[in-house]
Amino acid sequence: MADLKQPLPPASAPATGPGGLPTVGQRMWQQQAHDLLAQLNGILSNNVFDWPVLKENGNEVLTVANIGTGAGKVVAFDGAAKYPAADGSQITGIAQSGRLIAGTPLVLNPYALSSSTSQAHGLGVAPAHISTVWECLSADLNYSVGDKVLGPVGQSVTLVVLFDATNLTLVTDNANTAFVNKTSFAFAAITASRWKITLTPYKLT
Repeated sequence: MADLKQPLPPASAPATGPGGLPTVGQRMWQQQAHDLLAQLNGILSNNVFDWPVLKENGNEVLTVANIGTGAGKVVAFDGAAKYPAADGSQITGIAQSGRLIAGTPLVLNPYALSSSTSQAHGLGVAPAHISTVWECLSADLNYSVGDKVLGPVGQSVTLVVLFDATNLTLVTDNANTAFVNKTSFAFAAITASRWKITLTPYKLT
């Protein structure tokens, strides 16, 4: 590439001094132009941004050298008006409230009658919400493997969920719960071994 360090004459150069020598103002302009072109040459050849600090009325002015996602940089929108990719964990000082944080779920796989199952949920406080999801393990009542049903369901409650600041406990009775048949829409008892149940506790922050 061409050497950009050679100073160029100004579009409207000041008059020369005695003997055709450059005036003080012209020499200053040439030095400034030389320095600027040297910076540009370094950028184009080495892709190194090392701009001097620019100031206006004694205050530092933001330049492209200050923009980026690294330490000491200012994040700016890109040409598509989007923020550049960055690690969200670097964002601090934002109040976080009203979020549900999941604890360790209790899983009974397969579902079993007349049982009591406990699980330490790890939330440190009593859960504010517990979701119950049944998952079909083997075709039953026209449900397919992998179908999920939000529970508890049935004509009568056949399970009890206990919880405190440490544990989640599922107690089941000796009768199968009943689901609505997926295609006939009639209530019928499930086959326990064909289902699993997952209870996921959440705390509110």
